[in-house]
Amino acid sequence: MKRNRFLLCFAFWLFVFHWWLVLWLIPPLREPLGPTGFKQSLYWINIPGIPLAHVMGPRYFEVEEFGALPHGPVAYGLIVLFWVFVAAILGAGTSAALCGGLQRKKDSDESSAA
Repeated sequence: MKRNRFLLCFAFWLFVFHWWLVLWLIPPLREPLGPTGFKQSLYWINIPGIPLAHVMGPRYFEVEEFGALPHGPVAYGLIVLFWVFVAAILGAGTSAALCGGLQRKKDSDESSAA
């Protein structure tokens, strides 16, 4: 039960972090996004990209006016791994919070029934 709740929370956070990317990759849905997709990509790339650019250097990232510009699949892969890691942490935390809340509710129901 806890594992299923974790997977559900993990999938939710993955969706939260990657919904715009999925829409951006489907051409008919790209146009209605307009500048919203550009803003999301700036945040999605720059939050992990700027620290990675300083660590990995100009071979993988180039720092420009709008932040870090990834070069190649390794750089994009590291960005995706960063967000998957964040989603896993948030999924575990959300799952634990939900389990704790359900356990407290169960305990209070049992004490009030007695």
